[in-house]
Amino acid sequence: MEVEEKFGKYIESSRKRESNKARHYRRKNISLEGVVYEGREFSSNDTYFDDMEEKAQRDRIKEIFAELTETQRRRCIQLASGKSMQQIAKEEGVFVQSVHESIVAVRKKLQKYRK
Repeated sequence: MEVEEKFGKYIESSRKRESNKARHYRRKNISLEGVVYEGREFSSNDTYFDDMEEKAQRDRIKEIFAELTETQRRRCIQLASGKSMQQIAKEEGVFVQSVHESIVAVRKKLQKYRK
């Protein structure tokens, strides 16, 4: 069947979009199904390197946390869990400025690890 060029281009681009969506859907589902049914090692070919990278990141976090004081660690964990500085200060019975200074000190220590 012959159609005008502009309609042909529209049909062609529409088919490409559909094909790309289907390909994306298959890739996504295969990956997720691999995790659910076979375990994480079957979800991707790069799990060994992913695991190594995650371990290196965990080790780095442990190293950073080792340099923090107990108060700084506790406040960082609370802040990361979603509490505000005001909530942390209220729970600990200290001024908000004290919590803020602890977090600023942590950020300064983190700067040397970013380099």
